[in-house]
Amino acid sequence: MALFPIDARDDGVRASSSRSNADAAPDAWLRMNSFRASANDAPADGDVADARLRSISPSTSSRDDDDDRGEKRGKKSKRDKRQLKEKKRERREKRLRVDDARKIAALEEKYGRLTRDARVGDVRMRQGRDAYEDARRDGDNLAYGRVARADGVKFRRAVDQAREWYERVARVRESDFYGLNLTCKRERESTKERYFTRGMSSRSDRSAPRLRKPSLVDTAKADTNAEEFVKLELHNLGVPHMAEDGMENAHAHLMQRTKSFNEKTRERPEDVELWIEFARFQDEFMALTRKRSEIRQLVEKKIAILEQALRYHSHDARVIIMLLMEYEKVEESPSIKSRWHYALEQNTGSPDIWHAYLRYRMRDFSNFSASSVRDDFNRALRSLAIARNQLKQISAAPSKVSELERAIVDLIVDVCRFDIQTGETELAVARIQAAVEFCCLSPSTQTEDELVDAFEQFWECGEPRIGEPNATGWNEWMSMNTELKIIVRDAKSDAASRNKHAHQTPYEVPPPPPPPPDVPAGAILGGGWERFEDTAIDNDEDCVGDDSEEDEEPDAAALALLEEQLDAAADIEIDDEILRRWIVKERERCCEIWRPARSMDVQEDEQSASPRVIWFDDIKHGLIRLSDETAKRRLWMQTLRLVGTLDKLPTDFDHDKSLDLIECTAGPYVNASRVFASADGVKHNGTWLSQSYGLEHAWVTADAGRGALGANMFRVFASYDPTIFSCRVVTEKDVAKELLSGVHENSLKLWSHFAKMEWESGRKASARKIYAKVFSTATSAKVQDISHLALSWVECELRESDRENALKVLLALASVDSGEETTPNAARVEGATVFLRAQNLFNQKMNNAFAGGGVWKGREHDGLQEYGIALIQCFAHFQYLNKQTCKEIDDAICAVPPETQLRATNVEHWHSLHVKLLDMKPLATRRSSLECALKVFPRSPHLLLKMCELELDVQGRQRMRRLLDFELERNPNVTLMYYALGMEVGKPFVSNPRVISVLERALQPALITAQSPLLWLTYMRAYVSCGQASSAKTIFLRAINAVPWNKTIWLYGIESLASVFSTKERAALLDVMRGKGISLRTDVFEIQLERAVEAA
Repeated sequence: MALFPIDARDDGVRASSSRSNADAAPDAWLRMNSFRASANDAPADGDVADARLRSISPSTSSRDDDDDRGEKRGKKSKRDKRQLKEKKRERREKRLRVDDARKIAALEEKYGRLTRDARVGDVRMRQGRDAYEDARRDGDNLAYGRVARADGVKFRRAVDQAREWYERVARVRESDFYGLNLTCKRERESTKERYFTRGMSSRSDRSAPRLRKPSLVDTAKADTNAEEFVKLELHNLGVPHMAEDGMENAHAHLMQRTKSFNEKTRERPEDVELWIEFARFQDEFMALTRKRSEIRQLVEKKIAILEQALRYHSHDARVIIMLLMEYEKVEESPSIKSRWHYALEQNTGSPDIWHAYLRYRMRDFSNFSASSVRDDFNRALRSLAIARNQLKQISAAPSKVSELERAIVDLIVDVCRFDIQTGETELAVARIQAAVEFCCLSPSTQTEDELVDAFEQFWECGEPRIGEPNATGWNEWMSMNTELKIIVRDAKSDAASRNKHAHQTPYEVPPPPPPPPDVPAGAILGGGWERFEDTAIDNDEDCVGDDSEEDEEPDAAALALLEEQLDAAADIEIDDEILRRWIVKERERCCEIWRPARSMDVQEDEQSASPRVIWFDDIKHGLIRLSDETAKRRLWMQTLRLVGTLDKLPTDFDHDKSLDLIECTAGPYVNASRVFASADGVKHNGTWLSQSYGLEHAWVTADAGRGALGANMFRVFASYDPTIFSCRVVTEKDVAKELLSGVHENSLKLWSHFAKMEWESGRKASARKIYAKVFSTATSAKVQDISHLALSWVECELRESDRENALKVLLALASVDSGEETTPNAARVEGATVFLRAQNLFNQKMNNAFAGGGVWKGREHDGLQEYGIALIQCFAHFQYLNKQTCKEIDDAICAVPPETQLRATNVEHWHSLHVKLLDMKPLATRRSSLECALKVFPRSPHLLLKMCELELDVQGRQRMRRLLDFELERNPNVTLMYYALGMEVGKPFVSNPRVISVLERALQPALITAQSPLLWLTYMRAYVSCGQASSAKTIFLRAINAVPWNKTIWLYGIESLASVFSTKERAALLDVMRGKGISLRTDVFEIQLERAVEAA
């Protein structure tokens, strides 16, 4: 049956509008784009005719409307189809990309195998051929679409001297070094492996350069074609040097060395140096990785090695210290502290372990307290004193006793510097006075216990102490009061017997003794006990007067006003202005208050800003009687340097550990700052290196009368030998005449100094007469110090540019003990024979000086002496006046074996000779002499500074940087770090990345230089001067964690970082300072009270 029959058209003509809608629906469905009629569905002829009839039917208009609606639906369906096509195309492209990746992977697998197989053929093809043509296809080009980047020709410098330094810096810093991608990026932390697992030992370092061994090349041909291979300099890449034994990579080479160390330690377990070298060798593994997990594994391995070494060397200080420092990296503070205590119990007499323990206590921020660290210092002093006494009882070698006493001196100096930096300046001064009085100026006729009892009375009686006006020393006071001393001791013993059951400390002051018998007038310096009793009576009367005043009723109005002011001050909030005024007042009081007060001079009701009274119990632990003269001299020198009197010391031929805790440019750093300040570029860019700030710097500038303390101490020190330090103590001619008329009448050094004073005062004729008369007398008496007299005379003549008179003095000196002596006035300065003969005589006398003699032969076992140094200086002046070089002198000095120059009895003289000869030479001609001197004294601060000065003058900064880097690898210390910074002062701090890298390297927690207040303050002040307060804040927080005892760092951070710290945070820092035991002389409430009074 047809869908639309023809006989139904009349009905369609008569159909109503309701039927038209029913007919439109199938018509719209037939016009849909998705409908596609096939050939089998072709309409019949009847159907076509029926369609024509419908097209002219009366319902044509309604069907047109239906067509419009159908077209709209068609457009919407087209848009949906288009979106569907786009989604399908995206999915198709994604599948294609995945397919491409699979194809590339397949090509890589296929052609990679062919490439590996072809390498063997390449090696065979290259045998015996200088060049060849590679015609093989490279599948990687097809896979990646271009030539591999590594296959291109590359060029590089033959010698890249700076890369080694940059690689080392990149290993030190956590991040890339200022944009230089010298190291690989931090890799993702892998699964933690123990260092002894098989996977850990077999894994190779992929980042290490792989070396291929040409096993298919004949040895004979390899020698002829040596130029075919370019040697890979691994040390320029930061990789340790590898032996040419065909190792696969640097990691394999290190594993081979580990195997060698294991074999050697099994064969020679008693060799402690081998164990220490094996432990330090693990640092080379750490240089190849930056993963924390691997570094921790290496630390554990290092601990295992040191624990094994400790089984064979249980009391070796170096092994114990290294082990405990490695434990600090992996354990918590309580566990570390217990380990340190156990080590000290087993080695109570080891100065090295005590020194390391004190450094640990000073950097342990969480458990730090200034009072507890002082107690540790006192424990160390007591333990070393007991160990010294035990060595004396068993008649140990004098060298061991001397070593312990020098360690005691170093501890005394360290605790004094610690007290100064924590703000306890009065305690530091009292320690210095007590140590010098008891250790160096004590009587030698009594035991140490008796001396302690007697010194307690001296300390409390009010007599002038060392450094104070009219003080001559405790020994002098004791010798003039022998009878009084006996009475005091008896009275003290009686008081002790009466108070036998009382809880009294051994050194507590007993009741005042009975009145002393009549003694001659002036026998007691400064009044002695008489003054003490008078003062006591006066104090008693004052006390009575005070009691009567207390009985009086206070003024009610004054109390009310005071209460009102206190309430107002408590309501005032702490702001920036209050903190600023507090810092100013605190700094003023720190500068003004430094003398320890006496008990009779300070009243109980005085304010806290008054000087502190230092009792005997505060200083008794440092009272250790020294028997070694070298230790006594070292104590004198170090204390004089600490109070700012001396800069250079004769013992500065090596690094002084006490300088690691210094906070300002004092001591040897004074000359260093002058040298670096005169370098090129400093005037334009300013200097950020000079650290003239802090509590210690007040001693350098001699603020508030500090210079008088050092001058008086030096006067007492030089009273035994006025010629020390070039007769520095003799500043007036009347004093010199008085000394020359007494026991020092035969001192040629003092006669030379007196003549020089005459010359400088303008009386040159009188000075020449003194020189000539003393010269002739010394020649007849054969006094070796005649060389000092001649040197002083020559230097005075050269100052006036009088070459002829200077030559006459030198010729006369050369002729002494030659059979043809002459005087300076009669010497002839003409004729080549005269000068040649004098030169030969000087050569002979110089050899005598090396053996211990001078102008005359001396005892050969003495070695070089001071008069020998003066003689060699005269020889150098003779060469320069004859327009010759000092090559003969330099060659003779270099020919002396280093072990001879480093002999303990003469090492100071040899170092002094090198330094003085360098000062006589022009700056440009010092290199060879400096290199010779540094071979013997590589750690000398003076010689290294002179080398820095030379390199700055000849623009050789890079050469000096390499030298300092080499020395810092061997023995890092603050002096070398300071010199390394000084080589960079010509550039601004911000634009010089090497300065920051040097500071970061120095302030690593594992190094001793990380506890240097000088470096931390330099770092902070450099950032503040550049306006980078945020960076300075980071350094400040790190600094107080590393050196929490330093008051200067705390005050500087609170004052200069107000822009990055809130007022509340700065006030909280003050509370932390009090909690750490740092002395604060001003309370913030005092400033608030002043504000309240001003507001009222």
